[in-house]
Amino acid sequence: MSRPARGCLSYLVASAGKAIVVDPLRHFHPYLDLAHGSGLAIESVIDTHSHADHISGGSALAAKTGASYYLNPYDAIHPIDVLPATIPYEPIRDGQTFSIGRHALQALHAPGHTRGLAALRLDDSYLFTGDSIFIRSIARPDLGGKADAWAPLHGRSLRRLLGLPGGIIVLPGHFSSLDEADGAGRFAASLDDLKQRNDGLVVLQRASEAGFVRYLLESLPRFIPEYVDIKRVNAGLLAPAEEDAATLELGKNVCALSRAYAASGGGRQ
Repeated sequence: MSRPARGCLSYLVASAGKAIVVDPLRHFHPYLDLAHGSGLAIESVIDTHSHADHISGGSALAAKTGASYYLNPYDAIHPIDVLPATIPYEPIRDGQTFSIGRHALQALHAPGHTRGLAALRLDDSYLFTGDSIFIRSIARPDLGGKADAWAPLHGRSLRRLLGLPGGIIVLPGHFSSLDEADGAGRFAASLDDLKQRNDGLVVLQRASEAGFVRYLLESLPRFIPEYVDIKRVNAGLLAPAEEDAATLELGKNVCALSRAYAASGGGRQ
């Protein structure tokens, strides 16, 4: 499912009557409708990371369905306030597996965009990258206010993900332009394909670690101050009224490096 204004993408993974929802949006009723219409029981809800650009529906969807809500503990601490989340959650561990019928999701800790980001590998078929690898670009490392420290982590995490089988299909957490969709309207591409045409991954493969860090830091869009409060909402540290929540989510998603927005006509943000 997508939220076009901010290019947010979320997923429902199902097998044998069971389902896991990945990165649900604030208005979560479409997941309930899809599950009900398909005879699915939502057993787990996973946020790949603590989102900054939109309010998560993860905790609320889990409470509504009785599912477990999962988040990496590093992301259960607000990076600016350094306060722990007040929402209930189960911790994600690197290598942890989540069974879905005949299949399994494996969590891969991939810090960089956030300290706790977890990519999710579905067998050898799909990789839910959250805000790490997009179709056109890669994520920014500065939304926790620690770009210098997180940029090297980001590079190491991306190199780990590039070591996965090249045929695995990347399913990102965002798109920056509708023209990123494939012929079937999906925002998806093989890892081998992205190694050739994703700006950030091309640089990663050619540059030294120091050179890649320099590329990251020189490509940062402007910092969006509303993102600090959105992270507070997602940690349960702030509870805005509906109108205020909608206002916080206004505008274009700016979670990728600036080149992605320039390529989509959005300019440097």
